[in-house]
Amino acid sequence: DHIKEAEEKFQGRFLPTINDYRIADGLRFSPEELAEWKAKGVVGYKIWVGVSPAIDNPANDPTFTKMEQIGMIAASIHISQPYPRNCTDPVKFWESINAWERVLDRHPEMVVVCAHMMDIFYSNEQLDYLQYFMETYPNAYLDVAARLKDFFIMDHDKLRSFFIKYADRILFGTDISDQPKQGKYQEVAEAYDRCFKILETDGVFDSEFFTPGVKGAKLQGLSLPVDVLEKIYYKNAVKLYPRVGDVLKKLGYNIQ
Repeated sequence: DHIKEAEEKFQGRFLPTINDYRIADGLRFSPEELAEWKAKGVVGYKIWVGVSPAIDNPANDPTFTKMEQIGMIAASIHISQPYPRNCTDPVKFWESINAWERVLDRHPEMVVVCAHMMDIFYSNEQLDYLQYFMETYPNAYLDVAARLKDFFIMDHDKLRSFFIKYADRILFGTDISDQPKQGKYQEVAEAYDRCFKILETDGVFDSEFFTPGVKGAKLQGLSLPVDVLEKIYYKNAVKLYPRVGDVLKKLGYNIQ
């Protein structure tokens, strides 16, 4: 009923997922349930793993196999997150990443969207690994939610080249959560504006403008080409998620 109500009220502008925030005891939804949820309008399965190898539990494989079979996207998969702010142990961090790789090795047809750039964006070397990951797993996508503000850590040209090379597999996101519910509309608008400045301009900004408390560093915008921006902003979402294209057309947008 909740899904139907949201669909009618917002004309398809919200696409629901099922979610699992605690997988230590196994995944919450059985393979049999996935098709039922998909029929109700659910477009993906969000899984918050955190810093843990629990995603690689063999008991999860039937669910992942079913997702491959019915085309349900592993949407917003949170691996080794949050890092390094709340996990300073690199061994645990990479144990979690390696466990995720083993899952993808067994389920190459599963389409996955890794949240927050997999939290691998704190050095040029980590960006090298992220490129390896994208080359190795062609059905893997990244979202940039809440990570644009940290781009001052990496080499500007290297990062810009990464975005252009993998433009077909990067999705826009902000991680804005309950601010609108709190009535913080101006703050939300400003947060979007900051994201657009990073992606669209070559301006140089003080890092504190994007990340309060981080002083002294400079962040230069990526000034991405228009065709790259279109893919990140909406075209990749149209490609991945059911109904996005139809909803945008219904709202009057020219979708090409």
